[in-house]
Amino acid sequence: MKAIYVLFFSFLVLFQGAGLCQKNNPRTDNSFKGIRRNYYSDNKKADRLGVFIDSLVKNYMSSPQNNGLSIAIVDTGAPRFFNYGEQSAGLTTSTASIYETGSITQVVLGILLSQAVDEKKIKPLEDIRHFLPDSCSGLHYHSKAVLVQDLAFHTSGLDRLPYNLYQQEPFDSLNPLKNYSDALFYSYLSQVKPVKMPGQGVTYSIMNSAILGLILEKVYGMPIKTLVNEKIIVPLDLGGTTFENVSGDHNASGHDRNGNAVPAWEFGSIPAAGGLRSSTSDLANLLKFMLGDNEKSKAGLKVYKVGNELANYSCFVKLNSQSEKFYWQNIGTGGFSVFYGFVKEAKMGVIILSNSSMNVDHLALPILKYYNLK
Repeated sequence: MKAIYVLFFSFLVLFQGAGLCQKNNPRTDNSFKGIRRNYYSDNKKADRLGVFIDSLVKNYMSSPQNNGLSIAIVDTGAPRFFNYGEQSAGLTTSTASIYETGSITQVVLGILLSQAVDEKKIKPLEDIRHFLPDSCSGLHYHSKAVLVQDLAFHTSGLDRLPYNLYQQEPFDSLNPLKNYSDALFYSYLSQVKPVKMPGQGVTYSIMNSAILGLILEKVYGMPIKTLVNEKIIVPLDLGGTTFENVSGDHNASGHDRNGNAVPAWEFGSIPAAGGLRSSTSDLANLLKFMLGDNEKSKAGLKVYKVGNELANYSCFVKLNSQSEKFYWQNIGTGGFSVFYGFVKEAKMGVIILSNSSMNVDHLALPILKYYNLK
């Protein structure tokens, strides 16, 4: 699983390098000053798994900079849920707590893309310019086109952030896409060029998901929020999942690495770039769908070769020690960290949502090891 750590660090510098949020390497120590002695937990520690989870999260929750944590484990039985800490001041976490999910948005986009391909609405090897305005004719690398599948695989060659990010009026470093307008998005599309050859190597870019969302809108003739609602949220019973800002009893408030409250991220005109909000209860339903034997989930799990790497429309993929395919996403936002991963052959997966920017990979990997899936 070392590749997960490498990818996590490589991809999260996308906003750290731009000075937009503070992310860090995975850490397993408890080197913060001060220790939180008491924190909420609904873990009854009634069996071996409960005891294991409690011991696993102790260091994380003992750090005062970390606030709330919700875990879901999905296998062939009923999902198991474990909640710790607070979603916001005075409100404890639960399976219904709504967190920003960052790159889990791409899981949904990938499912939609696989369905669109199966419905013959789109071809994965199609030039993305077929779906964009004529002003985007220059979107190529020395005449090499960016293909639809390049967006899903993050092999488009596009830079990690839009070049006109700071042209927002106003620009807010704590909410760096709030005012990214249609005008800025289409200006970007009309002028941007890949910085390297498409199809040759993974470079995570929020613009891959943003453009894929736009293309899916064109293909289905509806806004991406409506499309996700009709084809994912309603059919899979993800009632708390939304692109909208959440208020009320279930809203989790984000925190930076120092434990300071930070505003929720808004994604302006590009919600597909990472704007989905959800709970462990909803994401467990999504994961059960992906682990099922239905034709739609099978289509969403197809694996492709990109150079020496494995790729999937929804997730990053590698082979574990049992040569089983492990799928995952783990890129959070300015005040939230996430992990979503599963092994289809074992019918088991893990979801971890945190309303702190300290990443949670080091919690997910031991759970996989516990199930002998590392």
